[in-house]
Amino acid sequence: MPPMGDAGIENAPAPGLGNAGWLHLAVALAIVAIALAMNGRIRSGCVRLVSAANAQLRSGATHRINLTTPRSGELALTEPVFHTVELLRANGAPSFRLSPAMRAEPFVHQRLVEGAWPIRFNDRSEFELGYLSEHTECAIVARRDFDPGWRIPRRQAPLFAGKRGVRLARCP
Repeated sequence: MPPMGDAGIENAPAPGLGNAGWLHLAVALAIVAIALAMNGRIRSGCVRLVSAANAQLRSGATHRINLTTPRSGELALTEPVFHTVELLRANGAPSFRLSPAMRAEPFVHQRLVEGAWPIRFNDRSEFELGYLSEHTECAIVARRDFDPGWRIPRRQAPLFAGKRGVRLARCP
């Protein structure tokens, strides 16, 4: 005969009720499903998005073109970055380095390295990109002023705030 009291009773929760996280997820998914069912514009937008994504994923040619064609992603660059890359190309720079101020801004640094391809970033390059407001001992080859009409996304505006433009200098 089993002993009396709590010693022989297990206090295990009922199956499925031990973790309430699944319940929160199920409720959230139900709300999203109801919202999609009730709103035709959201539903049709999701259908168009899924079909476009499927078409892109099934097209191997699109990926090859984007990966192997220079200048294929320039539509995503902001105007100051785009015009800075144009400055490099117009002056035939085979490689470039960044001034200390540009190097200190990870967003600008990354976008310039991405956008300038096939022109390579090289810390030892004789061509240096920098802001016009920065002092340099090198000979300035070309400069590009920032046009106040350039469209700079609000989240990127602080990176270019107070900068008048960019310069390309040649350091022997």
